[in-house]
Amino acid sequence: MNVKISFVALSSRKKQNGEIPIYCYLSSANDTCRFGTNLSTKPEAWDNKRQRARGNSIEAAIFNKNLEKLKEQIKNIVYESIKTNEETSLNDIKNQMTGNGKKKPTTLMTIYKLRFEKMKLLVGKDYQKSTLIKFSYLANTIQDFLKTELKINDIDLNKLNRVFIDDLELYLRAHKCMKTVSINKIIQMLKSIVRYSLERGWIDRDPFLGHKSKSVQTEILFLTQEQITKLETTILSQERLNRVKELFLFSIYTGLHYADAMSLTTSNLVKGVDGNLWIDYVRDKTGKRIQIPLLNKAQALLVKFEKQGLKNDYILPRITNQKVNSYLKEIGDVLGIDIPLTHKIARKTFGSILLYHNVPIKVVSELMGHSNSLITERHYAKLDTRKLGEAMNSLNLISNN
Repeated sequence: MNVKISFVALSSRKKQNGEIPIYCYLSSANDTCRFGTNLSTKPEAWDNKRQRARGNSIEAAIFNKNLEKLKEQIKNIVYESIKTNEETSLNDIKNQMTGNGKKKPTTLMTIYKLRFEKMKLLVGKDYQKSTLIKFSYLANTIQDFLKTELKINDIDLNKLNRVFIDDLELYLRAHKCMKTVSINKIIQMLKSIVRYSLERGWIDRDPFLGHKSKSVQTEILFLTQEQITKLETTILSQERLNRVKELFLFSIYTGLHYADAMSLTTSNLVKGVDGNLWIDYVRDKTGKRIQIPLLNKAQALLVKFEKQGLKNDYILPRITNQKVNSYLKEIGDVLGIDIPLTHKIARKTFGSILLYHNVPIKVVSELMGHSNSLITERHYAKLDTRKLGEAMNSLNLISNN
């Protein structure tokens, strides 16, 4: 940004003491603006051509030094905007120099930083720490796109358009080799930043008007009863694998997400309305209270875990999610299970078992801790092929009669 700075004495605004005020004029290729410097002098003491006070007096030297300070401050503002690749208008410079109003954020990464700092204040209330980690990762991905493809560090909000969005999606797919579901998460976060800016009047228009993310048909992977039985009955040669197998089975019996399972303590074990043992806790992800009746198999595993000498009242052995998934891969290979095992498969298996046994979708949604039953329907309500077979066999019986 090339800014020309000049100082002008406005005789038309002469003060009662006979002095004339000095105004600073800023001009660029497409714009001009001015602001008062709070400096004034006698008309005869002002050199209009040189834009400074005449003479070598101490007063003139101080006056001219103040003008140079103003010029230096303006240059620093322009330099900072160039260094950060942030678009700064002449009016923004004027507001910073006069202190009239707080400069509104105008660039994408500036908004990301503001949003991140506000989210940090709500960790443990509205957000989990894991949400901030994901937010940072997605923001860094956008930053990589700006640097790699556009050769800039930041971009003005009002320059966001459909071309930018399409180019971002192409970059993520072609250069980052991301799947559609991952791309949609990044675009969804970008949308949230745009919406956040629109609500505060920081952006003039919504660049996402008419944009639709590509739909994703996610296949729900879950274990068959035969595979579950194989897990239950096989004793593995290594204790670490047996322990992870049991943790995995516990989530098959309860539907617990890894983070929720690991957070449970003895205080979450309560007597339910039926007089039996239940798990009662508030799910971190949704803030929803979950109550799960414990199957006999799940209770048997809790007894086994307790004998292992658990610490801090936790009901499950402590192990990282990374190790759980690593060991599950080994277990899958040993048992010849063709589904790539991760802890999430246990939760999906739990949901699928409930649906297979005709548990109402609303009850499944409650047990899974979903915020509403539509999520359950979208992700889990797919007919097992065994159900298809049973339905056709029923038709056979009807037709034979």
